[in-house]
Amino acid sequence: MKKKHLWATYVLFTSIPLFFFSCKKDPTSPIPRPQEPAKPITSFASKATGEIYSQSVAVDKSGNTYVAGSLYGTGTFQTTVLSSAGNNDIFIAKYDSTGQLLWAKIAGCTGQAAALDIAIDLSGNPYITGYFFGSITFGTTTMTTHDKGLAMYVAKYNADGDLQWAQKASGDGSISAESIALDKSGNIYITGSFHTNATFGTITLTSTGYTVFIAKYTPSGTLLWVKTAGDELASYGKDIAVDNEGTVYITGIFKYSLTFGSTTLTSKGKEDVFIANFTTDGEFQWAKSAGNTEEDYGYSIALDGSSGVYIAGSFNKTITFDNRTLTSNGWADMFLVKYTTSGQVQWAISAGTDSQENAFAITTDPSGNVYATGYFYNTISFGNEDLTSNGSADIFVIKYNPMGNILWAKNAGGANMDHGRGIALDEDNNPYITGLFIQSAIFGDTILTSPNEGMYLWRIVP
Repeated sequence: MKKKHLWATYVLFTSIPLFFFSCKKDPTSPIPRPQEPAKPITSFASKATGEIYSQSVAVDKSGNTYVAGSLYGTGTFQTTVLSSAGNNDIFIAKYDSTGQLLWAKIAGCTGQAAALDIAIDLSGNPYITGYFFGSITFGTTTMTTHDKGLAMYVAKYNADGDLQWAQKASGDGSISAESIALDKSGNIYITGSFHTNATFGTITLTSTGYTVFIAKYTPSGTLLWVKTAGDELASYGKDIAVDNEGTVYITGIFKYSLTFGSTTLTSKGKEDVFIANFTTDGEFQWAKSAGNTEEDYGYSIALDGSSGVYIAGSFNKTITFDNRTLTSNGWADMFLVKYTTSGQVQWAISAGTDSQENAFAITTDPSGNVYATGYFYNTISFGNEDLTSNGSADIFVIKYNPMGNILWAKNAGGANMDHGRGIALDEDNNPYITGLFIQSAIFGDTILTSPNEGMYLWRIVP
């Protein structure tokens, strides 16, 4: 099979143009508050070299960091070298709180595979999810797809990197899992998309197009339930979040129409953003959409622990959240919007340049502050914080307070295209960011280099 980068694989499910931020706030948004006096600094930046595509990061209670994604060929993680069996293989790596590698593991696939998200339970066990094509081996467990499309998987490891179990769902078309979240009991929630049909255990879903699904598993990998939207032509679950009661929120992208229960959302033009809410038993509660005539994408969702639900993504030209409309500076801007848990819009902001910007991942701290990462070109303004790229696209990391006011912004990168793909916080609310850099990138006083693509793990101390 011809070699494919992870980005090429996304054509089936996620390859919607990548977009990016100048902070424009809805006119009804609050007046910006004074900025925090402290400036964030780089604590450490670590790398792995080779054609490595890091997609997600999670931090345990001890400050250990887990990163997951895909690699092609040979990847060097400090003193550990991993080699792919086919095209893209899955990797998972664990680092200590200073950025030193503890272990790195690979799941070899005869075709192509990727880990798109990772989550950690209260005992420090990592769970990964994504897709594969061909035959893949997790530890001593081998799973195989048919010859027509992708299958999704979920796999659990222990804190030492030993596989505990792995499950798959597959069908006559393709299915990809995009995001994973855990509740306080360790139950697992996954969202993604499937085409034609998909079998989860004894339950088979059908669709004429690409359709959103949500699945819930026990900590031991037993399927509890799986739900889907109506028979849609083009809808994609991109991210999932779960509160302390097990209430589920998802966001993603749809085109034409999207039906949950008796609620049908209709896109205003091309792709639109959606948010949907379900009970812990998978019963639909409510759904909202946002968009306009061009491409609008919801990529990430996070909860603040009280009554806030945040979505981040990108939009082209304009996007409307209820009665709040944002306008882009260029081809595409990044957006951040806050809803209540009942679906009411609290505020919406955007940022961008005359090029394209995107927010790929967000997270929150216990005080309700929200952090985001992605990429930007040229010079971008987040409120009174200006960032200038080092060349092509740079990584940004930003922090807003619960009212949508900027607290700080920081960037990293080099002469080539560099992306922020995942973000997580430790117990002290220090952000850890992971993603892609090409050849050379500057992280504070640290310069990372790679012969070609490389992944990074970046810790910031505000």
